[in-house]
Amino acid sequence: MGRVKAALETFARTAESKHIDEAALLGWMQCINGVRLVLGTLLDVSEEDDLHRLDESDPHFAEAALYGYLSGLLEEIVQVLSRG
Repeated sequence: MGRVKAALETFARTAESKHIDEAALLGWMQCINGVRLVLGTLLDVSEEDDLHRLDESDPHFAEAALYGYLSGLLEEIVQVLSRG
């Protein structure tokens, strides 16, 4: 649990920064992935699901939209980290 708390503290401390270092970005990745995993579990997401086709009247539309946003953000973080 110590790593999760440290990642959350890093995220909170750097959330409004214009630039962050690799260590902080790793903390962001952990936080974002954690929230994404919780949302995915709550939404019962599977690889076959296409959340982009979810109707706005669906009661889980907001959660699905957040899940999609976090997935894209996580992908961008991974790309940045892989470039070094």
